[in-house]
Amino acid sequence: MLIGLKDVAKSFGSVSVLVEASLQLNTGEKVGLVGRNGSGKTTLFRLIAGDTEPDAGLISRHPGLRIGWMQQLAPLEGECSLLDEALSVFASIRSMEEELERLESEIASQKDHAQSLLDRYSQLRTRWEAEQGYSCRARAESVLFGLGFDQHDLQKSATKLSGGELSRLGLAKLLLSDPNLLLLDEPTNHLDVAAIAWLENYLRNWSHAFIVISHDRYFLDGTTSRILEVSDGKVEAYPGNYSSFAREREKRRIARQKAFEEQQALVEKTQDFIRRNLAGQKTKQAQSRRKMLEKLVPLERAPSCLPTSRFGFRTDAHSGAVVLRTDGLEVGYPKRTLAANLTLTVCRGDKLAIIGPNGSGKTSLLRTLLGRLAPLSGEVELGQKVSIAFFDQQLTELGSGTTVIEEMRSIAPLETDQVLRGYLARFLFVGDEVFQPVKSLSGGERSRLALAKLVFSNANTLVLDEPTNHLDIPSCEALEAALQQFPGTLLFVSHDRYFVNRVATRILDLDGTGRCHQFDGTYEDYLASLQRSEACQLNTTKPSITSSKEIDEPAPSPTPQKLSKNEVARLRAQCENLEKEIHQVEAEIDEVVAQIGDPSIAADFVQVRELGLHHELLQTKLDGLYRAWERSLERLESEVNPVS
Repeated sequence: MLIGLKDVAKSFGSVSVLVEASLQLNTGEKVGLVGRNGSGKTTLFRLIAGDTEPDAGLISRHPGLRIGWMQQLAPLEGECSLLDEALSVFASIRSMEEELERLESEIASQKDHAQSLLDRYSQLRTRWEAEQGYSCRARAESVLFGLGFDQHDLQKSATKLSGGELSRLGLAKLLLSDPNLLLLDEPTNHLDVAAIAWLENYLRNWSHAFIVISHDRYFLDGTTSRILEVSDGKVEAYPGNYSSFAREREKRRIARQKAFEEQQALVEKTQDFIRRNLAGQKTKQAQSRRKMLEKLVPLERAPSCLPTSRFGFRTDAHSGAVVLRTDGLEVGYPKRTLAANLTLTVCRGDKLAIIGPNGSGKTSLLRTLLGRLAPLSGEVELGQKVSIAFFDQQLTELGSGTTVIEEMRSIAPLETDQVLRGYLARFLFVGDEVFQPVKSLSGGERSRLALAKLVFSNANTLVLDEPTNHLDIPSCEALEAALQQFPGTLLFVSHDRYFVNRVATRILDLDGTGRCHQFDGTYEDYLASLQRSEACQLNTTKPSITSSKEIDEPAPSPTPQKLSKNEVARLRAQCENLEKEIHQVEAEIDEVVAQIGDPSIAADFVQVRELGLHHELLQTKLDGLYRAWERSLERLESEVNPVS
């Protein structure tokens, strides 16, 4: 066991956040932590990390527990590059490198090497190799590239990074620090789809334990094997990923409701018996049953559904058949084109998702379509009777000096307080909460208020920029359900793949190179189309493997068709070629290992470091070759020996 909490309680003033919360985390477990905003998830992280102490209960930690938590990372100090800041987590290794270099200089300056000096150098180099000092730069670059940085970014000053870039740098340092327990709080924020997919794969192969808070349900499905739900101050465990959790939670809710109803029926029947017999011949039996009721632990009624915002949309008037049209549109800024030659027609009822990597121009495209950013070239034409409501991810539409109810009144000046308060209650603003200053609201509360204004506007076209940011999962699910029923037109940008798949009927993919790809269908349909295209390209090219990146990209068709004799022959040849390259790379690895162990080379610190980096790259390539060989062999065997 890495850490255990038993009956832990934590309050802040008069507000009880956790009550009798218990959990146990074992070595290597991959756990998702879910719950409504404000339910106590971050408080639980602080307790686990030792950042705060419980008011009651017991926390047990393994003596060798090393916790990595982004909130605990040291702030940036001084001017250094992005790469140097990432490498700062290897401070002990870099200190050893400096000492090794000093010892090398001292040894080189002495004609008669003192044995003690040589022994010290040998021992230190053994430690350095054991901690994989030769590969720390390669590991740092691999993680930085995976999280969306490029070669040009490595030498960028860390003090000049944007907020999103700093968050990604912090995540990179956290992963590189290699703790045996990771605490990840919304790690997919500020990551594009490609970086999220990379992080999913990284965490699937992570050998240590982690707990992750995330509203990205695809991410939770792809990385976790157990879910902990924080609700009513307690922690309840569910086996499996998020999808399994959602099904099991509903089963438990139904079982609890049934137990509640059975207990209520028993209580009612028993109370009736007591009333009828307390003064009659069965007085003792009635008294006995009264004592039984006094000892009975009352069960709570299971909620019919989780409390959530009740979103709902309507429109005052339909737009024309064509809502928006672009012709040869070029989006971007002087000297920097983000998207070019975009010809697009959006019709009434379309739900268009705009996706792509960070910096590809998604938000700039929305601003151009709204007329807030002038196009570099081309045209944007709105259809007839189009009324637009815009959700800005920066929430700039909200005033800072107003209250919640005043913010609503700004778009509905003639409505009564009663109407506005009743409407705000649908978005979980109840009682005196409607008089809170907007500037005091949390990120999630501000998002809910902005969505409330959006809904109340009755526009027939909604333009949303990252609408699920800061929303918890139940609120995301409620928003999805409402948008599916929205009778108007929807254009939105989102990195939440689950949300995109549930809502979108069309996809516009900005690939980051200025090109735009359009697809009619859901997000999963779009991915399947890409996989079929890649599989088709794989079957029409010669089977030659040049890099691990090329090896990992092709994805097999979800429903492979029967191969012809020529295709089987090509597949067999591909397996043979892969086997030959595997043997070749293994031989290269053996040669590098032998060179590292050569006494004549071992004294050359620079050469050892270069050999270590080469070894790391060869091992990565070998892993990719084995995966490709296993896939090809499995496909070949299914053709040669089909299962009847």
